Amino acid sequence: MFDAAGVSFVSVTQQFNTTTSMGRLTLNVLLSFAQFEREVIADQHLPKVNPTLVALLCKAESARVQLLRMARQRRAI
Repeated sequence: MFDAAGVSFVSVTQQFNTTTSMGRLTLNVLLSFAQFEREVIADQHLPKVNPTLVALLCKAESARVQLLRMARQRRAI
């Protein structure tokens, strides 16, 4: 991440330095945990879709498509 831009991160208050292999490992572990936490939060907060609602929406969409086809056929006549 930092290597591609030619940048390194050195913490003044902690032993954290991305110029060393241990520092890069620590950074990757922290980034992995951050990504995991974001995904867990997203999974918990995504609305659960009701299967009945999905079926109704599919029926409504197919009815809409059918009405559009009928309207096009009438215009063609």
